[in-house]
Amino acid sequence: MSRFDWPTGRGVERHAEIVIFNDHLAEPSRVVERLRPFDVVCVMRERTPLTHKILRQLPNLKLIASTGAKNASIDSRAAAELGITVTATGYESTATIEFTWALRVASPRGPPRRSFSKSTEYRQRIARLCIRRSYAFFLRVQRRRSYTVYASPGAAEAYRATGKFPDGSVLVKEVQTTSTAVMTTGTVSHVDRLKGRFITVKDSKNSHPDNKLWGNGWGWSWFDADNQVKTTSKDFRTDCLGCHVPAKTTDWIYVSGYPGLKK
Repeated sequence: MSRFDWPTGRGVERHAEIVIFNDHLAEPSRVVERLRPFDVVCVMRERTPLTHKILRQLPNLKLIASTGAKNASIDSRAAAELGITVTATGYESTATIEFTWALRVASPRGPPRRSFSKSTEYRQRIARLCIRRSYAFFLRVQRRRSYTVYASPGAAEAYRATGKFPDGSVLVKEVQTTSTAVMTTGTVSHVDRLKGRFITVKDSKNSHPDNKLWGNGWGWSWFDADNQVKTTSKDFRTDCLGCHVPAKTTDWIYVSGYPGLKK
């Protein structure tokens, strides 16, 4: 919110108070406690399930707005029964905004010439205008986290040889927040502080069927930096799996992002 110059006395702030939460709550009772005062909830991605049990404990809630065309974590049927409207942003694959952002990403290397066809003349003009006026802003949008992944001895070697992680392999993803500043060399981001560690343990036999932190061939747990002894994860399906869905075909691990795993 602080990145934008919101007009004083006009627009949304005349009618509502906007509160942003950057942390994730896995415990349903804590989700209810946090959301109970609100009339409208805007959600992103699918990390916080809004189930019937949770929704019925939010008497003030009138509207749920979600990014994207669908959000599997929202119980839409329960919301309808409770008189809660669920809406989404929708998606148009040929929209100008997607085209503009693609050009923004490509602009440091030079926009691909084949993108500028006669059929996209209108979008060309808008995209070029946005690039000229917004490029400085684009440069300030940096990664807010840095990731370093460690593997237990022999795990990387085994993966390079077989394309699979052997049982017992431990992967530790260290997550650090970053800071960004303009320096004499340009805009620079650097590691700021440790946020926590995400640890996975390979278990292809699914040896712990009754444990909610084990499943889909792995053990899953997140540890906050200020308490590295006790995990805050409760159920890997709701706390961990959502972020790994795009990597399902590679055993839930983003192996394409780890050069050390390439042969």
